[in-house]
Amino acid sequence: MLDILQVSGFSEGALPFKYLGVPISAGRLSVKNCSCLIEKITEKIHGYAAKKLSYAGRLTLVNSVLTTLYTYWASIFILPKGVLRRIDALCRNYLWDGSTEYVRSPLVSWEKVCVPKDEGGLGIRHNIAWNLASICKLSWWIYSNQDSLWTICKVKDKFSAGFSSTGLWLPCPSGYSVSSGYQWIRQKQPTVTWNKVIWNSWCISKHSFISWLIAREALQLKDKLFLLGIISDDVCFLCGSAAENHKHLFTQCCYTRQLFRMLSLKLNICLPVANLLVWMQTKPWAKIKKQVTIVWTQALYYTIWHQRNKARLEGVVQRPEHVFQQLKCLLKCRFLGWHVCIKRSSDRTWFKTVTY
Repeated sequence: MLDILQVSGFSEGALPFKYLGVPISAGRLSVKNCSCLIEKITEKIHGYAAKKLSYAGRLTLVNSVLTTLYTYWASIFILPKGVLRRIDALCRNYLWDGSTEYVRSPLVSWEKVCVPKDEGGLGIRHNIAWNLASICKLSWWIYSNQDSLWTICKVKDKFSAGFSSTGLWLPCPSGYSVSSGYQWIRQKQPTVTWNKVIWNSWCISKHSFISWLIAREALQLKDKLFLLGIISDDVCFLCGSAAENHKHLFTQCCYTRQLFRMLSLKLNICLPVANLLVWMQTKPWAKIKKQVTIVWTQALYYTIWHQRNKARLEGVVQRPEHVFQQLKCLLKCRFLGWHVCIKRSSDRTWFKTVTY
């Protein structure tokens, strides 16, 4: 051995070692072997810019950066569950509090967050299911007689029901893919009726996120804190005449109803305050009117929540007329240039009326 090392000029190493950025070990990957992956995700969260993001900004960072950092590893190894749980915890803590540590209870459980948007979640991938679906790709290569040196019997057993006796991937006859495997193995939830109204590309992202929390009745309002004994009363900050809960704050409060009355006059549409998200999803109307109404409604929901928090922190409730004027100025900038996309003259006239 020494002679070979001297002739070749190589040095003798030891396992585990890194190859193409991942650890190579003689045995199963351990939590310690994955410490560099956890550190990389933590560094992203501790970045200055990451700390200043809103809920919507954090969601984008989780989906586009944090969950993709481990994707390469997940396509090669069955990662230890302790590592996957730690990644879930980092993403969860960052989404709800902007930090890596558990500071407060999340507004929505992680199981409900990790489902597609049309099922009421945020579209974040479930790490354990994605890891299994990625490794099953290797088993599919082996079954398809493609070159591969890996055999993952445990994963093959989990996915065996998805394959026919001839090796055909039943959910997608054209062949196995990680995304189809992930959709097959994850626990599906019923489709919600408001997903297209909430996750609308015309809307401002932070407005969509707050609207999602409202649809799930997940905001931390006084009724929940009062039941836990954290506060001494549950009276609404905006009207001071009823208990503050989701139904009251966003449909029944006299302050909210004044704002919605102004919006109905502005849009020249009779808006039903109760079940408004479902109503907008099912109402048959012109696309431009629907999109503009959705943008206004989400912005109004966000404004109500903002004014409620302002009243809680500063003890001041602004007049609805003043608040609605501020909202008009905000959306006027949002609507700039949209009239170019409108072809019908009647729709163009209506658009100018409700956006300027």
